Amino acid sequence: MPFEKGRAKTGGRAAGTPNKHTQEVKNALREALETSHNDGATGYFLQVARDDPRTFMAAVGKLIPTAIESTHEVRNTITVRKYSGGRERERKEKRTKSKEDAS
Repeated sequence: MPFEKGRAKTGGRAAGTPNKHTQEVKNALREALETSHNDGATGYFLQVARDDPRTFMAAVGKLIPTAIESTHEVRNTITVRKYSGGRERERKEKRTKSKEDAS
């Protein structure tokens, strides 16, 4: 039976359900992180921050959102003017002048 546009989804995972293997890997990493240092994950990250600040800041950079929504209202007006200066303007002036001279 060919796919019909607008037909309801049947079978498969429900929307938003995480991949089973991805979740298992995340859980294993969390457990390894908690047990890797005497003070847990916080102690581990503090040690990394002291010993290798570049690596620590790279991890922090991955956690900071890349886009921040703002609801500020902007009340400035921006005016865009087309500027035809330089040689184009000189040519136009010469054409206008030569037309006036010809008249």
